[in-house]
Parts: sequence; structure tokens; C-alpha cells
Amino acid sequence: MDFKNNDKKFDYISLLPWVVSFIFLILLFYIYVKYPFLSVDEGYTRGLLNLNLADMVSVTANDVHPPLYYFINYLFAQLVNAIGLKMSVMHLLEFPALIPYLIILVISLTKIRKEYGLLTAGIFSLALISLSEFFTYYLTARMYTWAMLFMIIAFLFVKDILEKNDYKSWVLFSIFVTLAAYTHYFSILTTVVIYIMLLVWMLFYEERKNLVSNLKKLFVSAILCVVLFIPWIPTLYHQLHYVQGNFFITKVTFNNLVYYLSYGFTISGNQLIQLFSVLAIIALFIMLYNKFKETKSKNDAYLLIGFAAFVGTIFLGFLASIVYKPILYDRYILHAVGILWLAISIKIGQLKLNKTHLLLIIILISVVGAFNVYHEVNEIKSMHKTLIDETKLFSGINNNNTIIIYDTDNHYVRTHTELDKVYKQFNGYKMGNKTYKLVYLGENVTNHTFIIPDDLKNYSDKDVYLMKFYTNKISFPKDVSAKEIGTGQHATLYKIKLK
Repeated sequence: MDFKNNDKKFDYISLLPWVVSFIFLILLFYIYVKYPFLSVDEGYTRGLLNLNLADMVSVTANDVHPPLYYFINYLFAQLVNAIGLKMSVMHLLEFPALIPYLIILVISLTKIRKEYGLLTAGIFSLALISLSEFFTYYLTARMYTWAMLFMIIAFLFVKDILEKNDYKSWVLFSIFVTLAAYTHYFSILTTVVIYIMLLVWMLFYEERKNLVSNLKKLFVSAILCVVLFIPWIPTLYHQLHYVQGNFFITKVTFNNLVYYLSYGFTISGNQLIQLFSVLAIIALFIMLYNKFKETKSKNDAYLLIGFAAFVGTIFLGFLASIVYKPILYDRYILHAVGILWLAISIKIGQLKLNKTHLLLIIILISVVGAFNVYHEVNEIKSMHKTLIDETKLFSGINNNNTIIIYDTDNHYVRTHTELDKVYKQFNGYKMGNKTYKLVYLGENVTNHTFIIPDDLKNYSDKDVYLMKFYTNKISFPKDVSAKEIGTGQHATLYKIKLK
């Protein structure tokens, strides 16, 4: 496959997206150093790092995500400690999420540049730091950028499958999509889409004499993925049961669907911008499909598979949200956005454009990227301030005279290591036989319990606090007073006592 734009007069144009990419990268490192932040989910990651490996896996099994990202973070923390490198807790948490982009830069400068040209590699690197929500998630202690890295590498092997169709390419593809599945479950949907597209190619467009051999390799690859994922399947079943009963994602609407389709370009909440983004997606599909219809080539099939990986992931997520439970969420499709932009970047490098048109495309991507990054930096600064305020709040109660009661396991995992000097921490909803009810108002939510009067009397010389998840509505018992003393990351802290 040769997608290179070999016109030498465009060399300086080809360097432009690299220049802009490295400007964004410098900004990324500046924000990383200057404005560490911590969301609720990241606090969960921090709490896990304070556990031993066995306990970490056990706690993860009760979450809604697979374990590989936490294991990567754990290994990184162990490595930093082993070599004696001094890093703050926040920087230690956030840096692993940034590593995938550094690896993507290396892949872009080597494999993608060699196979598709400097322009394609540069546009890809620019898109993957500035568009969608990439910038924020390179600084977020979560698994989304690692899932994206594994899926992009897997997609690169799809090209080898189309071109060589050898067992090596199939095995490597299987390994990397399985790594992605162990990192984030939504990558499984993307993998299913890619398998379907490859199957369609084999059945209707590949040479008939190779059909049996091709199908054999495809099914062996799929079976290998299943076998590699078998150890985690019982845990996945347990997690699906949890999601069915209690999950934060709301029902998917048409407006949500428009936003998810525009997420490949922007995070803007402006409906007009979202509409233009969706129109761009439609135009891209028409261009790719018409070209494939004309050539029936492996080159164009590859690009169409990249487009389908993005749209198909959204479609399957939307379908599952209708027939099962709402599970479609913007950051869950970030890995598919990465694949989409690899396909778009290759297509741009393939087009016969003059210098002016190429310059306009690069400027457009840079401007949209700058808009996204500006918005994301402001959000990061806001979350940084919230972290500082929460740290001050916790430092004021982190003493031997304090008892903390958590109304969710998540907040216990997230904050119990920060509140390491308190007299006692209760993780859960029940203390003793008699109970007061925490009344949660909402669909499919059961009542839970948090404390009994005798316990409160026993701790009359202590300051007792309840940490409440911000969406939970509570009706306190008549003989218990509750005074709000502050808020943190998605939590409200109440000081409670018997009247």
C-alpha cells in the first residue's frame, strides 16, 4: 500500500502540523506540571495504587472497568519508587496516561511516516493532541488513552491483514485488541465492527479462491481473542450485573447521538458546530464509499474500515443502550476517534491537493484544535482549583478526633488514604443491628443505611462526618442533625450528631 504524497514542493507544508503538534505538546507538559487535577474516577485510581496487587485486582473486579490500566499504573509507580525518582502523588498518577501520546509520536515519526508520508503522520499527530478530548485525557489518570493506543496499533495491523493476510498479522491484531479489551470494554465493540468489515471484504470483494483460507484465519483470530479474555469473563459477567442495577449514564437521546458523532472533531456544546461536524462525517463517508465503490481496492477498503470503526462503535453502543442499559458515553469512544483520525490523515495525504488547499486543511484542524484545547485548559484549571479546595477541606478534619462515614464505596476508595489520621472510617452503609435509613430518591435505587444512635452516642466526644455522593438525595433521621461544611470532587461533607 502506498499512500505517500511524494511531491517535494510540499515538504515545508508537511512540517507545519508537526510544529503545531509540538506547540500543543509543550502546553500539555506545562499544564501537567502546573495544574494537576483529580476527578472522582481518578481518585479511585489513586486509592487503588495504595493497595497491594492482589487487593487491587479484587477491588477492580467490583468496579465497572477491566484491570489492565490499573496494573500499568501500579507497575509505573513501582518503577518510579524502585529507581528513587521523586514525583508528587498527582504527577505520579497522571503521567501514565500521557505515555500513549508519546508512543503515538514515535509510531507517527517511524511507521506511519515511512508508509504514508510526513504529511499524514503530522496531521495524525496534530489531531490526536488537539481534537476531540484527547488533551484532557492525556492528563487524566484513567484508561482511555491506553485503550486508544492498543486499538490504533491493532488497526495498523489491519492494513497488514489486507495486504499480506499472514498469521503473524492476525495474531498481532488479536493480541492488541485483547489488550484493549482488558483496558476498556468499549474497545470490544470496535473490534466487533472491524471483524465484521473484514468478513464483508472476504465474502464479497476478496478473490474467491482464497475464501476458505481467509475465513479460517479470521475465525482463528476471533477464537484467540476469546481464549485470551476467558480469565476475566466471570468478572465481566459480575460487572454487567452491577451496571444493570446501578450506573450513572442517562438514557441516550437524539441530541446525545449527534454529540457523539461530532465528538470525533470537537467537544463543543454548540448544536450548530455539532451539526457541521456530523455533516463532515457524512461527507467523509460519501467520499470514502464512492472511492471504494470505484476501485474496490484494499487501500480504500482500509480507510472505510477505519471510518466504520468509529461510526459502528457509536451505533453498537447506541443499540446496547436501547435494548440493555444506557452505556454510551463520550470518553468511551475516544479510542475509535483515534482510529478515525488515522484514516482521515491517510486520506488527506492521498488527495491530490495544491499547496493552498493543504495549508487551509492544516489551519482548519489547528484552529478547531486550539478551540478544543482552550476549553479543556479552562476545565482543567477549574478542576485544579476544586482539588486545592478539597485538600484544604480534608486537611482541616484529618485528625484523631474525626470519624468519617462514606455513603459509597467509590468515595471510600478515593479519599481514605488522604484522611489517614482520622480516628475511624466506615466504608459501607450499615453499623450494628438498628439502622437509620439514607433515603435515595430516584429510579432503581434501594434504600441504604449509614449509622445507629448507639454508635453516635459512643462517639459523642468525636466529630462525625458523612461524605455524600453529590447526586444522592438524603432524608436525615429526625434525631440526627446534619450541617454541610464543604464540598469536594462530586461529594458533600456533612457534620452529623444526635440532637
